Parts: sequence; C-alpha cells; structure tokens
Amino acid sequence: MNVSSLMFVLIYIFAVIGVGLFAPVKWNGPLEARLNFSNIFEASLTLFETATNESWGGLIDALGIKNTHDYSCKVNASYEDYLAAGKKPVSCGDYGTAYIFFGAYLLIMTLGFLNLFIAIILNGYNETRDRHAL
Repeated sequence: MNVSSLMFVLIYIFAVIGVGLFAPVKWNGPLEARLNFSNIFEASLTLFETATNESWGGLIDALGIKNTHDYSCKVNASYEDYLAAGKKPVSCGDYGTAYIFFGAYLLIMTLGFLNLFIAIILNGYNETRDRHAL
C-alpha cells in the first residue's frame, strides 16, 4: 500500500469517527451544508479540506460550542429533538473532543504528507541517478 492510498484510508477512518462524534452537533459558523459531519461523504470532504490546514480552527470552535445566551442548542438532544427541528442537528458540541479529534487527525495527516513529499523527492532522485548511470 503506497502513502497516498494510506492517506485516503486514514481520511475514511477519521470520517467514520467524526460522523459518530459530531453528526448531532448543531450547524453554526463554518459548520454548514458544505463543511459538516452529517454523513461519511461530507465528513470525508470536510477532512480533506482540513488536511490542507484550511479552516480547521473555525471548525473546532463550531464543534465545541456550548449552550449560551447567544447560541441555543440542546445538551442531551434526542432523536425526537432532531425530528422536531426538521431533521437538523440540534445538539451542543464539546471542545475537548474536538481538540483531541482534530489534533490527532492533523498530526497524522501532516506526517503522511511529509512522507509523501519525501517519497516523491526520493523517486525523482532515483530516476535521475538511473538515467545518468546508463
């Protein structure tokens, strides 16, 4: 298995975990119809975008927000709450879970990208060396 295939497998694994953790969190801020964890496909696209270090800080804030005077969400939302809201997530988030999830994800993906770049450089070096050896 090469590095790029491994990275897609890691994105899929983290997407499954992300859906389990963050699907019930009410959409706010950057958490919207384009960036969310409502299903595996959307979560994979969200994680692919955050792997490029784009908007992950805002996503952590959106996934960790609690019920405040300015923001209304349900702490222990049930399925009935979900249905009453028109099949939209209504639950509050958790900063600790969001920080641990994205910290682990970004660390692993950064190391994966580093290995990918090193593999590309070494491949180019080996091709150049073989070409000049003939």
